[in-house]
Amino acid sequence: MGVLESLTSVFDFRKVLDSVRKLPSHLWLALALGSGFVLFVPPWLASRIGVEGLLASYRAWFGACLIGSTTVLLSKVLALAGRLVTELWGRWRVRQEFRFLATDQKQLLLRYVTEDTCTLKFELQDGVAGSLLVLGFLYRPTSMGNLLSGFAFNIRPWVREYLIKHPEVLGDVEPEARRRSSSRI
Repeated sequence: MGVLESLTSVFDFRKVLDSVRKLPSHLWLALALGSGFVLFVPPWLASRIGVEGLLASYRAWFGACLIGSTTVLLSKVLALAGRLVTELWGRWRVRQEFRFLATDQKQLLLRYVTEDTCTLKFELQDGVAGSLLVLGFLYRPTSMGNLLSGFAFNIRPWVREYLIKHPEVLGDVEPEARRRSSSRI
C-alpha cells in the first residue's frame, strides 16, 4: 500500500470538500475577518491585546486561513451572482417574448389570471400550452397526469405577477370560452 492509498483510505476528500461546502457563509466571513485582523493588526496593538506571540508562531497558518476563507467566500458570492444574472436574464428574455405571442397564447395566459389559479390541466399534445412551456411562461410541476383529466401546467409565479401588474401586455384579447382540455373525451 503506497502513501497515496493510505491517505485516501484515511481521508475521503469528497466528504471533506462536501462538508466545507456546506458550512454557512457567515462562518467563512468570521474566519476571514478574524485571520485578516490578526495578520494586519499594527504591532503596537498586537502587543497590547496579546496576539504578538501567537502571530509570530502561526503567521503562515493565519495567512492560509485568510486565503482559504476569502477564496470560499468569493466562490459563494460569484455562484450567487451567476444564479441571479441567469434568473434576471431569463426573466428579461421572457418579457421580450410577450411582444410576439399569438392570440391563442395570450388567451391561455389570460385564463390563469381570470380564473385566479396557478395550475391548469391540458393534454400533452396541446400545442399552445406546449409552446408556452418551451418559451418559459409555464412549467410542468409533475410528470404525472392522465388522459381524462389532463396534465398539470403551472404558470411561473413571476409571470403571473407581471400579468396582474401589466394587463396591457396581453392587449385586447377576449377571454375565450372554456379552452379545450383533456377532460373532453
